[in-house]
Amino acid sequence: MSLVEVTPGDWVWDVGYSGPTDAPLIATVEAEFGRIRINVQGLTDQTGFTLVRIHPSGIRVGVRGATVDPVTLDGGDGVVYDYEAPIGRDLVYEATTVGGTDPPVLTCTARWDTLDSWLKDPVMPSRNMRIRVEDPGDETFAGVLGVFPIPGRPDPVTVSDVRRTATGTLVFGTDELAEASSLLLITASGNTLLFQSDPEFGVGSLYLQFGDVARARTVQYGREAQRRWNLAYTEVAPPPDTVPFESLVTWADVADAYASWAQVLEYEHSWQDLEDSLNILGGTSDPDPIVSWRGE
Repeated sequence: MSLVEVTPGDWVWDVGYSGPTDAPLIATVEAEFGRIRINVQGLTDQTGFTLVRIHPSGIRVGVRGATVDPVTLDGGDGVVYDYEAPIGRDLVYEATTVGGTDPPVLTCTARWDTLDSWLKDPVMPSRNMRIRVEDPGDETFAGVLGVFPIPGRPDPVTVSDVRRTATGTLVFGTDELAEASSLLLITASGNTLLFQSDPEFGVGSLYLQFGDVARARTVQYGREAQRRWNLAYTEVAPPPDTVPFESLVTWADVADAYASWAQVLEYEHSWQDLEDSLNILGGTSDPDPIVSWRGE
């Protein structure tokens, strides 16, 4: 485990991978992107594989993008990115291969430790972002209770059910206008989002549906970029692991659409602009924006 400076002044613990590089299943922490890369390699007799993440509790979760249809092996190699792996947990990945004679079941371990918190869109990982948490807030777990007074007796009859998941308000801080725009964008889709933090933070990994999002200036000066955000949430179930990524732009897509890197820089001002343009060209998304244009 090593301490890695991802950006100036921004350090994270990066476990990475230190085992044999010729193992058939390898999990590598990519802290900069908030994900774990899982490589299957050298299986020339097999055609594909599915992938499951096993948590310390024993819960088995299919890794998004590798559950419905097997990931195709190209020359015996394949790769999957797990953007939903929790922070600070000892995980086991299990790959079930298909094709060939006696296809093997492979396992490997991984652990991602970081002091950063992340806000992620499970089906749009390009929008994932580090986030500064100013206040995790209080949590309310609403009870489901019916109380029925009965004539002639002092105590009522009650009927109860399973307690609800948490509701509350998260308070985030952003320092730059670009960061504020990213937060507004990731919350604008209405998708279920994943908030991840160090388990010692007391929250862990929560799948959330956000309600009202309130943005306030921390300094009453027009050119000051800092913002304080209050996001009301309800804890919900994760999107089923059978729900695929809505879009997953690759470097091959970029090479097909643009003549040179200079042309990319000329027409696109951010990674989100690049992804949106490629999705529109490919017919995979609606060109209408999900946040107000405001002359940008």
